[in-house]
Amino acid sequence: MFLRRAEPFSKFQIKKTGLTERVWTTFGKTSPSEQIDLDVTSPETRELFVSFLENFSRNGVKIVRLDAVGYIIKKPGTSCFFVEPEIYQFLEWVSGVANSLGIELLPEIHSDYEIQYRLAQQGYWIYDFILPYTILDTFINKNSKKLLEYLRTRPSNQFTMLDCHDGIPVKPDLNGLYQPDDARKVVDLCLSRGANLSRILSPEHKDPDGFDVHQIRGTIYSLMGCDDEAYFAARAIQLFTPGIPQIYYVGLLAGKNDEASVLRTGEGRELNRHNYSLEEIDEQVRRPIVAKLLRLIHLRNSHPAFNGNVTINQCSDQKISLTWANQGQHATLFVDLRSNSSLITYSDIDLDTELVFE
Repeated sequence: MFLRRAEPFSKFQIKKTGLTERVWTTFGKTSPSEQIDLDVTSPETRELFVSFLENFSRNGVKIVRLDAVGYIIKKPGTSCFFVEPEIYQFLEWVSGVANSLGIELLPEIHSDYEIQYRLAQQGYWIYDFILPYTILDTFINKNSKKLLEYLRTRPSNQFTMLDCHDGIPVKPDLNGLYQPDDARKVVDLCLSRGANLSRILSPEHKDPDGFDVHQIRGTIYSLMGCDDEAYFAARAIQLFTPGIPQIYYVGLLAGKNDEASVLRTGEGRELNRHNYSLEEIDEQVRRPIVAKLLRLIHLRNSHPAFNGNVTINQCSDQKISLTWANQGQHATLFVDLRSNSSLITYSDIDLDTELVFE
């Protein structure tokens, strides 16, 4: 089994019967766990899910993330993770309910990328968990070859990301996509920049040489060396990658590692979960790097070129060039990895001229 805690069960005393029962608790930090799994095949659970989705719809929610949905099916003789075909049967049911309410679903699954791609082929949105590490590796090793190969072959129905509330995915999301020596180099540099690690628990799911990094924890700004040029260039690559960009709030504010929260709570993930006060937010949005990122997000959301098609331009292994084009409108990103510099040019929507993003 692909475990998320030492044992995926907890014992609870049932008030109604007085008996102690052993129940599924895939997640949770305490013992017994504070998170109890639901049987998604039961009528009671399905009624509960319908009520959740109806409430979301009443409140204007348009997209719902199915967190850790790969763990929902429990079946003897399997890993109890992404059990086929049962998981597809559940997704078909819950998607039907959601779609009838005008809601799209985003299944969240950390697993071998082939599983993600199977979902994408069936029309589901998926998370681009490959992109963050690949961009990080690109800037650390000053080589764009793997990133550009990936951009040419990846499904486009993905939510792109550089950071999230957990960390930069490594295993199992990038199984077969990294070289162990390269991965250790990336991990070691991130640790030197204040990161901490989430590790694989199940021995069978570690690499033969013992490499067991599940996620690299830290803010993407800190992992990029607190380098404004490199950070902006990385964000620009994300925003020029096909899909729906998702930017985590700490990343939006170019936040640094919150080591004090880790020491205070004992939770490694708190490194990238700084709780900003309103005063801090007002201060951060005045930083040049944050103001520039906000302008780039506005360009990505408003320029018609991004409703067209993207071209991965030919360039050397130390450069990156992407162009979006749509009905005579265009936007081009050029990144030079040697200096971490980036240049964005785009057509003026109203005038026959080209503008430079500054």
